[in-house]
Amino acid sequence: MPYTLNACLLLVALLQGVQVASVQFAPTESLAGDTSGEEGEAASESLSTSRFWGLILGATDNHSKEFEAEFQNQVKYHMLEEYNISSLPESCPSSDLRKEACLHRLVQGLFIYRVLIKHVEKEYPSNYKLSEARINCGRLITHIKVNMKHPESVTELNSSQEEQLLKDIDSPDTYKRRMTAHSILYHLRNFLLQCKRAIRKREMARGRMTNRNLLPIRFSNQV
Repeated sequence: MPYTLNACLLLVALLQGVQVASVQFAPTESLAGDTSGEEGEAASESLSTSRFWGLILGATDNHSKEFEAEFQNQVKYHMLEEYNISSLPESCPSSDLRKEACLHRLVQGLFIYRVLIKHVEKEYPSNYKLSEARINCGRLITHIKVNMKHPESVTELNSSQEEQLLKDIDSPDTYKRRMTAHSILYHLRNFLLQCKRAIRKREMARGRMTNRNLLPIRFSNQV
C-alpha cells in the first residue's frame, strides 16, 4: 500500500512538471508578430490572394490595346504616365510604411478611385466592366478593413467631396475628358499592383517570422 501511494505521488509530480514546462516554452504572441513590430492579424494571410484584386484589374486587362485603337496610334499608351491628375492617391510603397499604415493608404485610395471610376463610366457607358470594377472596389475595401486594427480611422468621402472630385476633373473638351478617363484606369492598375505587391511582401515576412518561432525547442544533453 505505501508503495502504491508513493507511486501516485510521483506520477502527480511528473504531470505538474510537464504542465509547467509547457507554459514556460509555449511561443508567446509577441514573438509571432509582424516584422514591423505590429501585432499579427490572423486574417491578413489571405489578403493578397483575395479574388477582388483580379476582379478589379480585369477592367484594365486590354486597356492598352483599347486606348491605342481609340486614338488610332496617334497617342501612345505610355503617355498616360505623364498625364497626371492631382487627386490621384499614392500607392503603398514596398517598404518604409508599417502594414497598418499601408492598409490605411490602400483603403483611402480605393475610396477615391471608386469615385473616379464614375467619370470613366460617364465617358464609356457601354463598358460594363467599369461598373463591376467600382462595385468590387467596395468589396475589396470591406475585405481590407477586416484585416485592419483600426478600420474606423479611414473615412469615406461624403457626397459633397465626391461631387467636387468629379467636378475638378471634368472638362468641356472631349479629348481631355477621354484622356482623363484613360489616365484613371492606367493609374488604378498601377496602384493596385503596387499595393498588392507591398502587402504580399509584408505577409511573406510575417510568415517567415512565425515559422521561425514555431521551430521545435532543442535541449542540450550537456549538464
